[in-house]
Amino acid sequence: MQIRRYGITLLRLTLQDIELVRNWRNHPEISRYMEYQAPISPEMQQAWFESINNHQNYFYLIIHQQKKLGLISTFNINWTNKTAHAGIFVWDENYLKTTIPVMAVLAMLDINFSVFGIQKMFIKVSKHNKQALVYNKALGYQLIVGEEEKEFQFYELSPSRYQQKTKKLRTTATKMSDTKNQTLLELHHTDPIELAPLFANCPNHLNLVIKLPEE
Repeated sequence: MQIRRYGITLLRLTLQDIELVRNWRNHPEISRYMEYQAPISPEMQQAWFESINNHQNYFYLIIHQQKKLGLISTFNINWTNKTAHAGIFVWDENYLKTTIPVMAVLAMLDINFSVFGIQKMFIKVSKHNKQALVYNKALGYQLIVGEEEKEFQFYELSPSRYQQKTKKLRTTATKMSDTKNQTLLELHHTDPIELAPLFANCPNHLNLVIKLPEE
Protein backbone atom coordinates (compact mmCIF):
# COMPACT_ATOMS: atom_id res chain seq x y z
CA MET A 1 0.00 0.00 0.00
CA GLN A 2 1.24 3.43 -0.93
CA ILE A 3 -0.43 6.73 -0.09
CA ARG A 4 0.59 10.03 -1.62
CA ARG A 5 -0.95 13.18 -0.19
CA TYR A 6 0.38 16.69 0.53
CA GLY A 7 3.48 15.81 -1.49
CA ILE A 8 4.41 13.03 0.96
CA THR A 9 4.53 9.31 0.21
CA LEU A 10 3.59 6.80 2.90
CA LEU A 11 4.77 3.35 1.84
CA ARG A 12 3.57 0.39 3.87
CA LEU A 13 6.49 -1.31 5.58
CA THR A 14 7.71 -4.54 3.99
CA LEU A 15 10.26 -7.13 5.04
CA GLN A 16 13.04 -5.58 2.98
CA ASP A 17 13.06 -2.39 5.07
CA ILE A 18 12.77 -3.74 8.61
CA GLU A 19 16.54 -3.62 9.18
CA LEU A 20 16.61 0.03 8.15
CA VAL A 21 13.88 0.73 10.71
CA ARG A 22 15.57 -1.39 13.39
CA ASN A 23 18.91 0.37 13.03
CA TRP A 24 17.31 3.79 13.43
CA ARG A 25 14.96 2.64 16.19
CA ASN A 26 18.06 1.60 18.17
CA HIS A 27 19.68 5.01 17.72
CA PRO A 28 20.06 6.81 21.09
CA GLU A 29 18.36 9.96 19.82
CA ILE A 30 15.30 7.88 18.89
CA SER A 31 15.17 5.32 21.69
CA ARG A 32 15.51 7.87 24.51
CA TYR A 33 11.89 8.91 24.02
CA MET A 34 10.59 5.35 23.65
CA GLU A 35 8.97 3.38 26.45
CA TYR A 36 11.03 0.33 25.46
CA GLN A 37 14.66 1.47 25.30
CA ALA A 38 16.69 -1.76 25.22
CA PRO A 39 18.48 -2.68 21.98
CA ILE A 40 16.34 -4.54 19.45
CA SER A 41 17.97 -7.58 17.80
CA PRO A 42 17.36 -8.73 14.22
CA GLU A 43 15.41 -11.70 15.59
CA MET A 44 13.22 -9.43 17.70
CA GLN A 45 12.61 -7.18 14.70
CA GLN A 46 11.62 -10.14 12.53
CA ALA A 47 9.16 -11.39 15.18
CA TRP A 48 7.74 -7.88 15.56
CA PHE A 49 7.21 -7.53 11.82
CA GLU A 50 5.40 -10.86 11.63
CA SER A 51 3.10 -9.71 14.43
CA ILE A 52 2.16 -6.40 12.77
CA ASN A 53 1.97 -7.39 9.10
CA ASN A 54 -1.83 -7.60 9.10
CA HIS A 55 -5.09 -5.63 8.83
CA GLN A 56 -4.89 -4.42 12.44
CA ASN A 57 -1.62 -2.57 11.87
CA TYR A 58 -0.38 -0.20 9.19
CA PHE A 59 3.23 0.93 9.48
CA TYR A 60 4.52 3.25 6.76
CA LEU A 61 7.88 4.59 5.70
CA ILE A 62 7.75 8.36 5.29
CA ILE A 63 9.24 9.27 1.93
CA HIS A 64 9.94 12.74 0.55
CA GLN A 65 11.66 13.27 -2.78
CA GLN A 66 12.55 9.55 -2.83
CA LYS A 67 14.26 9.76 0.57
CA LYS A 68 13.18 7.46 3.41
CA LEU A 69 13.25 9.64 6.50
CA GLY A 70 11.06 8.06 9.18
CA LEU A 71 8.31 5.69 10.23
CA ILE A 72 4.67 6.51 10.96
CA SER A 73 2.01 4.08 12.08
CA THR A 74 -1.61 3.34 12.75
CA PHE A 75 -1.68 0.23 14.91
CA ASN A 76 -3.81 -1.85 17.26
CA ILE A 77 -6.84 -1.01 15.13
CA ASN A 78 -10.11 -2.17 16.60
CA TRP A 79 -12.38 -2.32 13.55
CA THR A 80 -15.44 -2.97 15.73
CA ASN A 81 -15.00 -0.03 18.09
CA LYS A 82 -13.32 2.12 15.41
CA THR A 83 -10.30 2.98 17.56
CA ALA A 84 -6.59 2.93 16.81
CA HIS A 85 -3.20 4.04 18.11
CA ALA A 86 -0.64 6.13 16.27
CA GLY A 87 3.09 6.72 16.41
CA ILE A 88 5.89 8.39 14.50
CA PHE A 89 9.64 8.82 14.60
CA VAL A 90 11.83 10.69 12.16
CA TRP A 91 15.46 9.70 11.93
CA ASP A 92 16.70 12.21 9.37
CA GLU A 93 17.60 15.27 11.44
CA ASN A 94 17.41 17.49 8.36
CA TYR A 95 13.62 17.02 8.42
CA LEU A 96 12.96 17.31 12.14
CA LYS A 97 12.17 21.03 12.14
CA THR A 98 10.44 21.12 8.76
CA THR A 99 6.79 20.76 7.80
CA ILE A 100 7.35 17.30 6.29
CA PRO A 101 6.62 15.22 9.45
CA VAL A 102 3.46 17.28 10.04
CA MET A 103 2.28 16.65 6.48
CA ALA A 104 2.93 12.92 6.91
CA VAL A 105 0.73 12.88 10.02
CA LEU A 106 -2.00 14.86 8.26
CA ALA A 107 -1.94 12.44 5.33
CA MET A 108 -2.27 9.42 7.61
CA LEU A 109 -4.98 10.93 9.81
CA ASP A 110 -7.00 12.01 6.76
CA ILE A 111 -7.04 8.37 5.64
CA ASN A 112 -7.71 7.06 9.15
CA PHE A 113 -10.73 9.26 9.77
CA SER A 114 -12.20 9.59 6.27
CA VAL A 115 -11.47 6.14 4.80
CA PHE A 116 -10.84 3.73 7.66
CA GLY A 117 -13.69 5.30 9.61
CA ILE A 118 -11.70 5.56 12.84
CA GLN A 119 -13.61 7.48 15.53
CA LYS A 120 -10.88 7.78 18.15
CA MET A 121 -7.12 7.93 17.79
CA PHE A 122 -4.73 7.42 20.71
CA ILE A 123 -1.06 8.28 21.13
CA LYS A 124 1.37 7.62 23.97
CA VAL A 125 4.02 10.27 24.55
CA SER A 126 6.85 10.73 27.03
CA LYS A 127 6.09 13.73 29.22
CA HIS A 128 9.72 14.80 28.67
CA ASN A 129 9.32 14.96 24.89
CA LYS A 130 8.27 18.60 24.84
CA GLN A 131 8.48 18.98 21.08
CA ALA A 132 6.16 16.02 20.51
CA LEU A 133 3.70 17.28 23.10
CA VAL A 134 3.41 20.73 21.51
CA TYR A 135 3.15 19.22 18.05
CA ASN A 136 0.42 16.70 18.97
CA LYS A 137 -1.62 19.24 20.90
CA ALA A 138 -1.59 21.42 17.77
CA LEU A 139 -3.19 18.49 15.92
CA GLY A 140 -5.96 18.40 18.51
CA TYR A 141 -4.82 15.58 20.79
CA GLN A 142 -6.01 15.94 24.39
CA LEU A 143 -4.53 14.39 27.52
CA ILE A 144 -6.77 11.65 28.92
CA VAL A 145 -7.94 12.23 32.49
CA GLY A 146 -5.81 10.25 34.94
CA GLU A 147 -2.65 10.34 32.82
CA GLU A 148 -1.25 13.57 34.29
CA GLU A 149 1.40 12.06 36.56
CA LYS A 150 2.51 9.18 34.34
CA GLU A 151 5.90 9.06 32.63
CA PHE A 152 4.29 8.02 29.33
CA GLN A 153 0.91 9.64 28.84
CA PHE A 154 -2.05 8.73 26.64
CA TYR A 155 -3.72 11.38 24.50
CA GLU A 156 -6.86 11.02 22.38
CA LEU A 157 -8.22 12.64 19.22
CA SER A 158 -11.67 12.56 17.61
CA PRO A 159 -12.40 13.26 13.91
CA SER A 160 -14.39 16.42 14.70
CA ARG A 161 -11.65 17.89 16.88
CA TYR A 162 -9.04 16.99 14.25
CA GLN A 163 -11.03 18.74 11.53
CA GLN A 164 -11.48 21.82 13.72
CA LYS A 165 -7.90 22.14 14.98
CA THR A 166 -6.14 21.42 11.67
CA LYS A 167 -8.34 23.27 9.19
CA LYS A 168 -5.80 26.03 8.47
CA LEU A 169 -2.91 23.57 8.60
CA ARG A 170 -4.51 21.26 6.03
CA THR A 171 -5.32 24.22 3.77
CA THR A 172 -1.69 25.32 3.90
CA ALA A 173 -0.48 21.76 3.27
CA THR A 174 -2.74 21.52 0.21
CA LYS A 175 -1.37 24.78 -1.22
CA MET A 176 2.21 23.61 -0.71
CA SER A 177 1.63 20.20 -2.30
CA ASP A 178 2.40 19.36 -5.92
CA THR A 179 -0.71 17.12 -5.99
CA LYS A 180 -2.92 19.88 -4.46
CA ASN A 181 -5.86 18.14 -2.77
CA GLN A 182 -5.55 14.86 -4.66
CA THR A 183 -4.81 11.61 -2.86
CA LEU A 184 -3.03 8.89 -4.80
CA LEU A 185 -3.46 5.38 -3.42
CA GLU A 186 -1.76 2.28 -4.77
CA LEU A 187 -2.69 -1.14 -3.42
CA HIS A 188 -0.24 -4.04 -3.61
CA HIS A 189 -0.71 -7.81 -3.72
CA THR A 190 0.85 -8.06 -0.27
CA ASP A 191 -1.81 -5.83 1.31
CA PRO A 192 -4.57 -7.40 3.45
CA ILE A 193 -7.61 -8.38 1.37
CA GLU A 194 -9.83 -6.45 3.81
CA LEU A 195 -8.26 -3.16 2.70
CA ALA A 196 -9.72 -2.64 -0.79
CA PRO A 197 -13.43 -2.46 0.19
CA LEU A 198 -12.70 0.47 2.53
CA PHE A 199 -11.97 2.66 -0.48
CA ALA A 200 -15.19 1.86 -2.34
CA ASN A 201 -17.19 4.75 -0.87
CA CYS A 202 -14.60 7.37 -0.04
CA PRO A 203 -15.66 10.97 0.62
CA ASN A 204 -15.21 13.31 -2.33
CA HIS A 205 -13.04 15.80 -0.46
CA LEU A 206 -10.08 13.40 -0.63
CA ASN A 207 -10.14 13.39 -4.47
CA LEU A 208 -8.95 9.81 -4.28
CA VAL A 209 -7.24 8.15 -7.23
CA ILE A 210 -6.84 4.39 -6.73
CA LYS A 211 -4.43 2.08 -8.51
CA LEU A 212 -5.22 -1.59 -7.96
CA PRO A 213 -2.68 -4.43 -8.28
CA GLU A 214 -2.31 -5.82 -11.78
CA GLU A 215 -3.67 -9.31 -12.31
